[in-house]
Amino acid sequence: MYKYIVQVKGLEFLTDEEKIEVNDLIARRAEKYNKLLDKINYLKISVQVLHQKSEGPTLYSIQTQLSIPGKTFESSSKAWDARTALMHALVRLESSIRKFKSRREEKRK
Repeated sequence: MYKYIVQVKGLEFLTDEEKIEVNDLIARRAEKYNKLLDKINYLKISVQVLHQKSEGPTLYSIQTQLSIPGKTFESSSKAWDARTALMHALVRLESSIRKFKSRREEKRK
């Protein structure tokens, strides 16, 4: 499925439904990153619960890290929904990758 290592920590904080959504989202994004970059070493995602009460919403924090030879991209996000926090973190990660690629292409000109 993946052409590089994808490690996700903190899935035990999620419900079964959230785990399915998160895994689907990660799979789609991992494929996109693979098209943007060559030789990806790994993608690490860490899910943390920052605030949780017995009743009511849960505040999630997501940290992402994607490594290629010689460079590591990082992003993070917080939200009251795990899927939303993950989506924001992955979009920020993609933005960092695109900026890196455009700067690298400008240097080649």
